[in-house]
Amino acid sequence: MLIFLFASCISTIEIDTVPVNKILVVGSLISPDTVFWCNVSKVYAVNDSSNHYIDNATVKIFDNASNALVCELNYDSAGIYRAANIYPEEGKEYRLEVSSDGFPSVTGVTKVPPRQEAESVSLISEAGFEALSNDDYSELRWTINDEVETPNYYEVLFSSFSSSNADWLMNRNGYVREIILNDSVYNIEDANGFSSYTIVDAVLNAENLMQYNPSTLVFSDNLFNMQQHSFVARCGLLSATSYAFQLFALNADLYKFRTTLMQHLYERGAKGISRFDDLAGLDFSSKAIDVFSNLTGGYGIFAAYNRQILFTKLVTVKKVAGGNEYFMQVSDCDTLADGRILTFIDQTTNPYEN
Repeated sequence: MLIFLFASCISTIEIDTVPVNKILVVGSLISPDTVFWCNVSKVYAVNDSSNHYIDNATVKIFDNASNALVCELNYDSAGIYRAANIYPEEGKEYRLEVSSDGFPSVTGVTKVPPRQEAESVSLISEAGFEALSNDDYSELRWTINDEVETPNYYEVLFSSFSSSNADWLMNRNGYVREIILNDSVYNIEDANGFSSYTIVDAVLNAENLMQYNPSTLVFSDNLFNMQQHSFVARCGLLSATSYAFQLFALNADLYKFRTTLMQHLYERGAKGISRFDDLAGLDFSSKAIDVFSNLTGGYGIFAAYNRQILFTKLVTVKKVAGGNEYFMQVSDCDTLADGRILTFIDQTTNPYEN
């Protein structure tokens, strides 16, 4: 009877807006291939639905060694500030200073790491069958020559391109099927990510991050410093027109930020990992995780990375059907001894750039 009575009682509780300290939240990840930029918002209560962006901040970038002003960022929209055609330089250390009326000033220092390159990047789209998941899997392979003695940190993002749209263009004596892409980029982060059974690599396992079902692979060179290492990672079955592989060289601050952010998002129940996520969906049943910050005077991150991007090479092959000869673009691949198809991901230009 008591259980029935308690289950029948419903109370609506009005929660007052929780007062919060006036603190800026700053996010800026810089790279030599992107102009200086910064996102500026403020701390807010969970039940506060007002606009949290700061549009009147002063954002400056300094050369930390010489203390010279590099640039002042201009406000764009939605809390984003950008530089006018000024890019970070590899190996340089920069200082970020953000100020806004009524808020304590925020500062942070970061250094752009050297660019690292992966070799022998390839994918076997139907690599095998995993009994634990009762599903087929694809296998991503790559090799890194770690040539810098100081600690190095990496992150891998893998994407596929698929589309049912195509055009037939006249080429020589036949036609070439040219793929046209519309909103068809699929990142591993869009799915459930990687899981523990899919990782068969000692370096990736040593990070102890697979328990958080990450959608990108973050790792250090602790086990292969100044050596070459060939990686193997498994993911859900992929079958696409083309693929893209990104290797991020992270500095130490960004490595700490990414690994703690993974844990935080996992506790929130997030399936995918976004570098900047809306905390309004916070799950109060989750465990609190302190996401790393290297800023003083506020929350957030000012860190740097360097990036390598590789794409599948498309090759033109001759086909014959019904006595007619034509040409088709297909992914550059090879057939292994066991019959599986290995697709090469080694082209530096995007075949779908236009």
